Amino acid sequence: SEHQEEVQINVDAWDKSIQEAIFVIDDNFMIVASNNMNQGRSAFDILDQQVILESLVNGVVAQSYGNIVNQNTTIPVMNMTFPIAEGKKVFGVIYVRVDMTSVYATISQSKQIFVQAMIIGLAITVVLGTLISKSITTPNNDMTEKTKKMAQGDFSQEVAVKSDDEIGRLAEMFNLLRTQLDMTLIEMSGEKNKMET
Repeated sequence: SEHQEEVQINVDAWDKSIQEAIFVIDDNFMIVASNNMNQGRSAFDILDQQVILESLVNGVVAQSYGNIVNQNTTIPVMNMTFPIAEGKKVFGVIYVRVDMTSVYATISQSKQIFVQAMIIGLAITVVLGTLISKSITTPNNDMTEKTKKMAQGDFSQEVAVKSDDEIGRLAEMFNLLRTQLDMTLIEMSGEKNKMET
């Protein structure tokens, strides 16, 4: 209490931002100095009692999360207390209350960006999956249809080779088989004609 003015000058020298409220509390739970004109009030009236007691009694740094209501607006805050001690004797507490609105807004915005990125990623995956499956099934279906026609005796079928992968090589083999079969049938027909002659 005897150094109240000096403490208040030091508190005033710190950066006064809307984001932080700083209080210096003595061992009688009175606010000795603050950067928001609460000097002389009981700390229990406006601050989190639990963290104040934890620092004053146990001499440890304590923190809590909560909300304060300011002009019909609820503001999320983080409270931290730092003991002022000499040896094991605690004389008071420095209490810092930080407005967490911007932090929560950033977290919320990050979640939105993550969800949007996930949706875009899923859409791209679906499109690519569809394109890849079509690139596999279309040539297979084409070969199946042409094989059926060959089984019915139409050897004029030819499969278009569109790639150099396994399916492309299969299409090449199909075309080679068709050519060989066609040539064999022509040869057999020629031999049959010779025999008949």
